[in-house]
Amino acid sequence: MTVSHLHQKPIACLPTIQRLNEIASQTLDTIPDTIKGYAVDVKIIIENYADKETLHSLRIDDKYELLGLYRGTPIPIKTIFANSSLPDSIYLYRCPLIRYSIENQESIEKLVQHVMIHELGHHFGYSLKDGKA
Repeated sequence: MTVSHLHQKPIACLPTIQRLNEIASQTLDTIPDTIKGYAVDVKIIIENYADKETLHSLRIDDKYELLGLYRGTPIPIKTIFANSSLPDSIYLYRCPLIRYSIENQESIEKLVQHVMIHELGHHFGYSLKDGKA
């Protein structure tokens, strides 16, 4: 047995899509009441991996690199331009999350919470482009 086998979890222990959805929903429940109303319509979508089109549009080659993604119109943009036709969604990618969790010895619960808060930041208008998140 090699060292890498020691860090592998049995398949039965890997979190299901339903479990990740529970963790993500619980994270939404913990945000402050003063802003919770702005996130009530955000859909949580759990997929095993991002699709090829999404990875290509983000210029990502490795399907394990993307842990989560916000799609929609950030609140400050909605405020300026009134309504938007894009539904607000946070995508969580199960297999990359599991791999990251195992490789970094981080609990899947803490990792999902971290990614959810990061993606919610985009919903509230924070962006890597402007150096704010």
